[in-house]
Formats: sequence, C-alpha cells, structure tokens
Amino acid sequence: MLTTFNITQQGSSHIQNNKPCQDYSQSMRIHADGLNQDIVISAVSDGVGSCMFSQDGSREAVTAALATVSAGMKTEEAVLDDTYVLELLKRAFDDAYDAVAAYADEHEYPFTQLDSTLTVSIFDGTTIWFGHIGDDGIVAMYTDGTYEMITQRHKGVFVSSVFPLRETGKWEFGKSIKPLASFALMTDGVLDYVVGSEFYDNRVFYPFIQPVLASAMNDDEQMEHLKQEFGVYLKDDPASPSRFRNHVSDDITIAVVQNSEAVAALPEIHFDMEEWDRQTEAYVKKAQESLYSSKHGPEVVIELGRGGPPQQSDAHPRPIVIDPAEETSATDSLTILTRHDEESRSDQQPFTGMDETEQDLQKAALQVITDLKETGTEASRGLIRVGNSVRALSAAIISAIQNRTKE
Repeated sequence: MLTTFNITQQGSSHIQNNKPCQDYSQSMRIHADGLNQDIVISAVSDGVGSCMFSQDGSREAVTAALATVSAGMKTEEAVLDDTYVLELLKRAFDDAYDAVAAYADEHEYPFTQLDSTLTVSIFDGTTIWFGHIGDDGIVAMYTDGTYEMITQRHKGVFVSSVFPLRETGKWEFGKSIKPLASFALMTDGVLDYVVGSEFYDNRVFYPFIQPVLASAMNDDEQMEHLKQEFGVYLKDDPASPSRFRNHVSDDITIAVVQNSEAVAALPEIHFDMEEWDRQTEAYVKKAQESLYSSKHGPEVVIELGRGGPPQQSDAHPRPIVIDPAEETSATDSLTILTRHDEESRSDQQPFTGMDETEQDLQKAALQVITDLKETGTEASRGLIRVGNSVRALSAAIISAIQNRTKE
C-alpha cells in the first residue's frame, strides 16, 4: 500500500515577527487510470524569507505543479516511462512558474517578491521521479536499508542565499535508479537539521528520520497516528522529548511517502552513535586545520560527497540527476528538460541574497573567521550546531575572494 502525509508548521521566528508561514505542501495518492494503479504525488515549497509575498508564491507553485502532474498521470496516455514522466515534471514547473507570474500580475505585486523554492515528486511504489529547485531536498530510503539525500541544494555564494523557482536554468530533474521503500521531501528548516552540509558530506542523521521512513504505515489509520506523533515531535511542545524547536526556529515542512510493504521488509538498520561522534570530531578537526594552517591566510576545503552513516556502501549506483547546464544527459534515454527563455527576464535579479563588492566579502570573511575562533574552544557538538552554516559561508566567501584575486 502507498501511504503519505505532510506536516507544515510555522516557525517561532515567524510568529515572533508577525510573519506568516511561508512554507506550503501537498501530498496525495491518486489512481492513474491509464496505468491501472495508484501513485503518490507530492510537492513542498518554501517562500524566501525576505520576500513580502512569498507565502503566496509557495502556495501557487505547489498547487499549479500538482494540478499538472495529477492531470498528466490520470490520462489514458500516461506511462511510467522516463521521458514521459520527466517531461510531465518539466511541464509542471513551467505551469508553476506561470501561475506565480499570473498571480503577481493579478495583484500587481513585483514578481520577485513571490520567490519560493519548489520540489515535486512522483512515486509508483518503487521509483521516484522528481523536479527540484532551491534548498529543499529529498532523503530516500532504499529497499536494501541504505539512505541518502538524492537532490542538490541550490544556493548562491552566501549560505543564506537560494536559487528560487524563477531561476529556470537551475531546475533539476531526475530519478532514483535503486528501488525505494520510502522517502521524505523537506524544506530547509527540517533538511538542514537532518542532513549535513557538503562540508559534512551531506551525511544523514538516521535517528531523526527513522520513525517516518522505517516504520510502516499499513493503512490510513496508522498513517494518521504516525503523522500526529511526529507532529508533536517537531512542535515546540513541552510534551515533545526532542525539543526540536530549541534548535530550529524556521517554518518547517516534511512530506513522507511510503510503500508500506517495502518498509515492513526493510533489513535491520544499525546506526552507530559513537562512530557518528568520532566522524563529527574529525570534521571539526579538519575545519580547524583548514582555517588556520595556511601561510597566506585561512583556507577552507570542501570535499563533495554524499551523506549517511559509515555502514552505507559506496558501491551502489547514484541517482540519475539531469543537469540543466548540460546539453545531453548521462544516459541515452533521458533528455534535458530546461526552459530556454531567459533573455526575456534580463531585468530580474539572478538570485536572492548576494552582496556584490569584494570589500563586503572580505569583511564577512573576517567576521566568520573571528566567530569560528571564538567557537573553537567549545565542545564539538556545540560547534556542529552553530558551525555548519558558518563554515559553509566562510568557504564560499573565501573562494569568491580567491577567484576575484586570480582574475
């Protein structure tokens, strides 16, 4: 049985500042008549915090995208073929873009003030196809008990900047090439808590997602029970043992999708907390050495890799990701699905949140380094909590300075 639920909660920072919840999500099981089977379609979107009407943008984007996907999968012509499904997702992103633009025109809002991310998925019980833009993400649980984030974070030079839906050249479309048991779409409020940055190899903290990805929802009643329990876990509620909200003040969204039979058949998954802590200490040491060892000033090296605990094998195939920057895909059967009308939007900002002068970059870099020095004497776990974003920001700033110097 395919089961799904989604949770969206307003963050304390938004409540305190009298800002609306800017996240929006939908998830539904539909019957694909032409395929004679059920599928699950899901979408999450996070409105950019600095944009006045981004809560409207996220709602319009999700609603339009899922309407297109639902209609396309319910036709008699629908097939679970990569070309058909990925083209449908591309069309859904086009329609989401157009819906947001039409809403802006109707209400006479600046289009850029409706900026939001968008992540959409189609799941047939084994394979997930997805479209994605922004700093949301999808964490997948494979039937062999391994798990990873299968999307990329689309961020600018600064860690707080993000490429929104209108950045059509950054749209990412892809699919999994291993059978899935379950997965979760998450906006960054949840994703950044459970999945480390690139500096931390995008590693996934399994204990957080275990309740929703590895506990089978065998019917709608069990699904509703799990949704309620996990909602309490996430909520700023004294009854919640995790006190998750002590660490996250942003709006949060998670959309969970399961093939309950596949989840029930998962092998036992062992998570070694001691090994996780040893890895954490190694990452901290590497960060400190990178920052303070260079004769020419601090230098941060970010090694790209995937997340997950050390017991996961690197031998399994990676998900197929279609890079919009390429003219041909990694396989013969997949084509690039990117919108090519950028010239008509030359008046729009390239993305949200990037400073333009080297002086600003240098000042920010020096402040980051100072903060890291002050934090370096703290316990490693405290450093992890406050250091993820800071070190990623430091790396991006320093890289930008170095690149400008070379030019």
